[in-house]
Amino acid sequence: MLGQSTPDIFILESYCVWYLVQGIVYSLLDKKKEADEQFEIYRSLVPKEFPQRGFLDDVVLAAKTETREQLEKEFKNEFSYNT
Repeated sequence: MLGQSTPDIFILESYCVWYLVQGIVYSLLDKKKEADEQFEIYRSLVPKEFPQRGFLDDVVLAAKTETREQLEKEFKNEFSYNT
């Protein structure tokens, strides 16, 4: 039975993550309305018992609360190499 449900879980996870990623991209583009729509679809599709739901909900929260400038600054500080 586990072998039969595994592909379904993978498809569900992939399908849900698509909306999560779209929401993050819209957030980075400062398109709050579109981001919120994608995050709501994501939340409606992810089962409450999904093991990584808490982590992914934290990602949604960060994407909704941090500004594009904050994310760019963090990214630049983390990945820039001063010579």
